Amino acid sequence: MNSKIYGIRMHVALLTLLPLLVLVISLEAFFLHDRFTDLDRDLITRGQLIARQLTASSEYGVFSNNRLFLSDIAKNALQQPEVRAVVVLNATPEILLAAGEMPSAFENVSGTLYADELLAVVNRKQALFDNGKTVLLYQPILSAHVALDELDTRPVVQQTGAVVVEMSWEQTHRLKSRLLWYSLVITAAFLLVTLYLVHLASRRIIEPVRELSDAIRAIGGGDLDRRVKLPSCIAELCTLTNGINQMTADLQHERAILRHRITQATEQLRNLAFYDTLTLLPNRRLLNDRLPRR
Repeated sequence: MNSKIYGIRMHVALLTLLPLLVLVISLEAFFLHDRFTDLDRDLITRGQLIARQLTASSEYGVFSNNRLFLSDIAKNALQQPEVRAVVVLNATPEILLAAGEMPSAFENVSGTLYADELLAVVNRKQALFDNGKTVLLYQPILSAHVALDELDTRPVVQQTGAVVVEMSWEQTHRLKSRLLWYSLVITAAFLLVTLYLVHLASRRIIEPVRELSDAIRAIGGGDLDRRVKLPSCIAELCTLTNGINQMTADLQHERAILRHRITQATEQLRNLAFYDTLTLLPNRRLLNDRLPRR
């Protein structure tokens, strides 16, 4: 089975660019994965901080059932670009406030009826619920009461309500798309520049090797006058060039000697055929050869 033969330029390009391409793609994937993870973590961290601030500020409003007070607190939180909605519940749990963009996850049908996502967060008291587009962050409102019994000095912690904050992934996904686009553009530009540099660097090797290949092909065809001249010589290529030129000169010299010997041998055979070896006079064969010419 014959394998396909590629030129040295193709081999240099493949051996240089393929490992570089694998390395660049691996590094870019690692960088993007790490950066995307940081962006996701930043959104969750901001949401948790906002939820903690709301729980600290909403304790009085929940205790006094002051919905106007809770509404003012929610408006401050909704000024954050990622915050879509804020829900404040009491211990029942009953929705005291639902502010912001009211998606299906935060629809308040009749006081204690919520959408499935919000109901799961409240009932299970899980700190995080992510549906891919938004994330719900649950933070309980805890109230500490000092016991009246002098023997028991430990405060009694009681949950008086909860705050659920909905954070949108839209801006984070936009940042991810922008980062991915920038990374692809930078990677493509880097590979193009690298390809150009590889092309320039390979010319110093490929052109002399191609000249050597053409010279060897010409010498093999019988052109012993061919000599290799390289404009810029690398050490190994200089050795090959000098060797080929010296070999060609030796072959040319040997051919000249061989031709001279052939000429001498031919002349000797001619003398033996047409002249007598003792008297060196022309013999009958030379006479018969010359007679038809007259």
